[in-house]
Amino acid sequence: MGRFAVIGAGNGGRALAGHLRLAGHDVVLYNRDDPAEYEQLLKPLVDTGAIEVSGAIAGSARGVKVTTSLQEAVPGAHLIFVVVPAMAHAPLAAQMAPLLQPGQTVVLTPGRTFGAYEFLSVLRANGCSAPVIIGETYSLPYAARLRPGNQVVVSHLKDWIPVATIPADAVHGLVDTLKPLFPGLIAQEHVLYTSLLNLGAMFHPAGTLLNAARIEQQGGGFPFYSEGMTPAVCRVIERMDAERVALAARFGIDVPTAVEVTARAYGVAGSSLHEVLRANAAYEVGQAPSTLSHRYVYEDTPTGLVPMVSLGELAEVPTPIMRAMVDLACAMTGTDFWRIGRDVRRLGLTHSDPAQLIDALRRGLVPSAAA
Repeated sequence: MGRFAVIGAGNGGRALAGHLRLAGHDVVLYNRDDPAEYEQLLKPLVDTGAIEVSGAIAGSARGVKVTTSLQEAVPGAHLIFVVVPAMAHAPLAAQMAPLLQPGQTVVLTPGRTFGAYEFLSVLRANGCSAPVIIGETYSLPYAARLRPGNQVVVSHLKDWIPVATIPADAVHGLVDTLKPLFPGLIAQEHVLYTSLLNLGAMFHPAGTLLNAARIEQQGGGFPFYSEGMTPAVCRVIERMDAERVALAARFGIDVPTAVEVTARAYGVAGSSLHEVLRANAAYEVGQAPSTLSHRYVYEDTPTGLVPMVSLGELAEVPTPIMRAMVDLACAMTGTDFWRIGRDVRRLGLTHSDPAQLIDALRRGLVPSAAA
C-alpha cells in the first residue's frame, strides 16, 4: 500500500500510527512544531523508538518515523490521514497545497461536517491543481486515549465506519485499500452522508455546555458519558438529532439516529440515547473537559452545528435546538461561532436544489475564490 503519513499525534493519530505500523506498513507521524506538544506527544516516541498500543489493538509499534516537518511527511506518502481537530483543517490544507502530488489521497479522520469539501476548496485556492482524492470518515475509527509516555489505549475498534470521497467514485478504491485494517469501513455515495452523520456535533457541545457549572467548579474530570449524559441532557441531544435526521431527509438521505449509530458502531443495545451510552463500556475512558475552552465546544460548534444550521436555512428545514445550542456556546464562551464557523454559503454551497448541491459535492465543484 506504499507509505502512510499520519498528520496529528493526539489520541487518534497515535493509535492510527501504531495500528498501521503493527500491520507492517511504513508510517511517518507528523505533529506541528510546538515545543510543548513535541515534549508531550513526540519526544516519548523518539526516546523509546516505539508506540505502545494496548486494548483492542496491542503491541509495540517500532519504526514509526516522527517529524515536525510537513515537507518530510507529505511528499511520497500514498495515503495521508489527517487526524487533527476540524478547525485546523483549513490552515493545514493551505500548508499542504504546495506539497501534494498527483494520485495522493488525503483522508480526514474525521471530517466533521463539509470537511472534505472545505479542504479541497482551500487546496485549490492555494494553487494546488494536482488531481488528488479527499476523503472523510464520520468519526475516528477508534475509541482511544493517550497514557503517559509513549502509550495509547484503544478501548474499541469501531464496527461501522462510513467513509466518502471527493470525487465520489474514488471511495471504492479507498475502501479496498483500507478494509484489511478497518473491516468496518462502509463506502458511501457522497460526502453529504458523512457530513450529516456528524454525531460529535450532537454529543460534545451539549454534553459540555449543559454541564458547565460542574466543569467550572471542579475542573471536569468526571466520566463524560456515564455521568455527564444525564436523562435530561440526552433528551436535548435527541431533539437536536431529530433535526439532523430531518435535514438529511430533505436531501433524500436516510441517516441513522444517534441511538442507532452508537448501537451499531459499538455493539450495544438500548431504546434511548441514555441507555445506549450507559451500556457502552468503550466510552468509560472518556473524561469531561476541564474547561469550556475545549475542542468539544470550539471544534464541534463551528464545524458541526454551524454548517448544519446554515444548510437547514438553505434547504428550509427548521433547526431550532441546534441554533439554540450555538447561541448558548456563543454566550457562554464570548466567541462568535456564527462568524468563524463553516457556514455553507461561505463555503460556496449556495445550491437550494438538493440535486445540484449533491452534484457539487460528488464532483468537487469548488469556487475558485473559496478559502
